[in-house]
Amino acid sequence: APRYVLSVVVVNTSVRIMNWLADNFGGTFKERKRVSSNHKITYSWQFTNSKAAHLLALIKPYLVEKFDRAANAIDFVQGGDRVSPRGSISLSEEEKARRETHYQVGKMLNQSGIVQPQRLNSEAPVGLQDDAIV
Repeated sequence: APRYVLSVVVVNTSVRIMNWLADNFGGTFKERKRVSSNHKITYSWQFTNSKAAHLLALIKPYLVEKFDRAANAIDFVQGGDRVSPRGSISLSEEEKARRETHYQVGKMLNQSGIVQPQRLNSEAPVGLQDDAIV
């Protein structure tokens, strides 16, 4: 069965920025494996599920390019049954369909290049039919 997890990841070369994120929002960051000795060291900071949704809700008013992605992600976590990273809770068919719809919307919003508008899911849950068209 698919498992749906919201994950917000910040990757940067600035230790100063990573310390600021950890100091202001919690969590920790780690050094990532270098691709090449010619590349700078990069760091990764990550939050998942409700912590990620909380962070997105705080920064959403300031987002321009990723506003729609943040709104979809927040609604994914807040709009249904509790999100379990291990998939240990039993989900109704309606909740499974709701999560799949958010996943497909997020996948479409994350595409790069020219994206043709299309219906993502003809059987989108009530209230999400309009959102299922990008």
